Amino acid sequence: MHAKARRLGMGALLVLGAGAAFWHFGAAPPEPTQHTKAIGSAAPAHTFFAQTGYGDSAAAGAPVHGFRTLAEYEAVSRYGRLPNSLTGLHVTWNIAADANGKLVVTRDLAALFEFFLSAHTEEGMEKSQGRIQEYLHGLLPEAAAGEALHIMRAYLAYKQGLQRFEPSSDAAAMGGAGRADQMATLGDIKAAMNQRAAARRQFLGSHVADIFFKEDETYDAYTLQLLEAQANPSLSAANKESMIAQAEQLLPPDQRARVQQERKEATLNQRIEALRAQGGNEEAIRSLRTELVGAQEAQRLATVDQEHAAWMQRLHAYRNAKDGVLRQSSLSAEAKALMIDELERTQFTAEELREVQILESIRAQNGQAGRAAQSG
Repeated sequence: MHAKARRLGMGALLVLGAGAAFWHFGAAPPEPTQHTKAIGSAAPAHTFFAQTGYGDSAAAGAPVHGFRTLAEYEAVSRYGRLPNSLTGLHVTWNIAADANGKLVVTRDLAALFEFFLSAHTEEGMEKSQGRIQEYLHGLLPEAAAGEALHIMRAYLAYKQGLQRFEPSSDAAAMGGAGRADQMATLGDIKAAMNQRAAARRQFLGSHVADIFFKEDETYDAYTLQLLEAQANPSLSAANKESMIAQAEQLLPPDQRARVQQERKEATLNQRIEALRAQGGNEEAIRSLRTELVGAQEAQRLATVDQEHAAWMQRLHAYRNAKDGVLRQSSLSAEAKALMIDELERTQFTAEELREVQILESIRAQNGQAGRAAQSG
């Protein structure tokens, strides 16, 4: 599983502490999305993968069906076709048994649970759980399937009690809060996270809870410590930097390298923007980049800047020509459309044109919003 890079900030805090990280039985589940993972979520909830299958090691045991696609599962399911929210999704789970027929617990088991449970508002909890039972019995030897279903029941019991371990809605509303309020809110969220972690182990046991949740709990602890450093008004810039560096040590090496690179890039961009605001020239910017990221990367970034500047020049030239066409009152709407189509065809490749069309759509929407604000 490869989670998308998480972008940090106070917005992440709301997901860490509030119900956005989970669905509850009384509320509509989030729309299923392919290969996504909520920031700070527990379990690999709503995480879908490339294709459906099962662990293919020699020790996997002998599943009854060994579904390779969801269509194969649907063909033998007593419940028939999957509900609309699950139709068209492609998934894979590494779920298998060892040579002795015992279940090998992986995070993908929770992903399978969440896949079917996410449709509970369409089919009802009884049918969603029935599909899980049916699928696991078609995927695993009998003993392993029984173990998996025992974990499912514990998992459901845990999920039913989640709301007890969330900060209040007032605590999560940090938009206009001062620093002191933010620190208090972070304390509430930390307490909720600790309670939730304890509940996971109470319901699932330490072994299963660690497999399902440890990766996300580690990232949550890092994010919380990072936000505490950012929100603490008593810390100097050097102390904040030291606290953030300590937080990064909580992460496994690959995640640590990624967030350190992201932080380095953010610092570099801030300093470059400050230089440009002060009238700094490209040579000063190149020197700063070389100092922070090395000569080779500085050269690459300079090339990116040049390419971006050239692209913006082409885009502005196109917009000026397009606006000139639109201002010609003697032309019919059809003639204007033909001239703009020709302009686009000669100025951009097919790939570039897709980007231009998106930018022009945003430009048009912003223009409409501006006119509406003026008229209001």
